[in-house]
Amino acid sequence: MNKSLLIRNLIVLKRNYLQYLAIVMITPMILYLFNILPYSDGIAKIWSSIGLWISSCVICSYIYIYQNISKYRSNKIFLVTTPISFRNLLFSNVIVCVLLVFFQLIVSYLLTFSLNNVSLSILDFGLFFVNILPIILLSISAALLIALFDNLNIGLFICTLIALSITQFFYLFPSFQSIDYDYIPIIGLLLNCASLFNKGSIQFLPLILMYIISGLCLIVSLIVSAKIIEGKNEK
Repeated sequence: MNKSLLIRNLIVLKRNYLQYLAIVMITPMILYLFNILPYSDGIAKIWSSIGLWISSCVICSYIYIYQNISKYRSNKIFLVTTPISFRNLLFSNVIVCVLLVFFQLIVSYLLTFSLNNVSLSILDFGLFFVNILPIILLSISAALLIALFDNLNIGLFICTLIALSITQFFYLFPSFQSIDYDYIPIIGLLLNCASLFNKGSIQFLPLILMYIISGLCLIVSLIVSAKIIEGKNEK
């Protein structure tokens, strides 16, 4: 990957830091206010904190990719005097997005820690991020493609519904935590997150499978998106 592209995207992120800081701060607050706070069950609220951490990261990743990729819909968007790899351009956005998501996870974690005293050790926090990263990569993969065609940003609505569903999964988790869902990789990741929260161990098979699945989806999205953008700029 071209380092100059990565630096360029970091500079763009820095220039718009107020916008993204607002997104990072407001997203978990809204999710907590409307999707956790109305429930009176204190234990369920604590379990829902896990869903809030994941949901806020999913929404943040989608918003960042959509805003930065949707501007490439128009023809002749780039005034380039030297050859440029559109795939590298997109991949640099993915790298910056992952960094932003990690910051989002920290902010969401601190929010629930201050409200519900929900905490993880530093090691478990790192393992938690490793487990949710494939989910984030799937969100990024979808956003890369959708951003090039979705003028109305309907994809954000669908992404939000999925994020809310993840929060509800953990809200209801205490009532069906004994049921075995390990044969579905993404459910296995959610169970890993719950296990880390409960001071347990994680299962590596769903984690490995999800990294393979999300990695393949990301590669396909990068290739297809790069071809579409390149075609638009050649016209």
